[in-house]
Amino acid sequence: RPLDTVPTDPLPPELFQAVAAAPELVSLSRWRRFAFKVPRLPGKLRAVAAVIDPTGSTVAFTYRTLLGATGPTRDQIYVRDLATETTRLVSRTGQTPGNDSSVGPLFSPNGARLAFTSGASNLVTGDGNGFRDVFVYDLDADAVGLVSVDVHGTTPDGQSLNPRFTPDGSKLAFVSNAGGLVAGFLGRSSDLYLRDLEAERTELVSLDPAGT
Repeated sequence: RPLDTVPTDPLPPELFQAVAAAPELVSLSRWRRFAFKVPRLPGKLRAVAAVIDPTGSTVAFTYRTLLGATGPTRDQIYVRDLATETTRLVSRTGQTPGNDSSVGPLFSPNGARLAFTSGASNLVTGDGNGFRDVFVYDLDADAVGLVSVDVHGTTPDGQSLNPRFTPDGSKLAFVSNAGGLVAGFLGRSSDLYLRDLEAERTELVSLDPAGT
């Protein structure tokens, strides 16, 4: 479902022009990330964080938009197909934008998935933990799924962030201070986890030599 606007806050045409031009004008970081600036108000610019997929055909970017007619504003994630010049809002439920900010988009190695972190509670059903969580957007299915789930398949009791795909894109590593992501582990200040996206199984990676 291509979305060229958010109903309450149309995206400026200059944004799309910058998205199309930026990959040719800037050098890319290790994670294929870059940033550019677009007009937001007369005489003012705002930075837009973006990332290019491995094929160079799609750009994901974060842009701050209004929630409702009068605000507040929250960062939302979009994907722009450079060939078809269509844009989708990723951080949404149906046509409703996420009710809190979503940041840090990162493509999988084959470009089929997009990982990000969000504090929004309306991207999936039952997200009531009040913390930032890690999500994955499937570009072909046009669907958002929660990655940082506990052993019961629900949102955990802490925050999760910094997702990174494995080289084959089948798993996603992330950092969390939540408990219950794996059986029998209550969590610490910060631990590294690995989520198998196909088997829907999470393992604790940050173990000492004794396995604890």
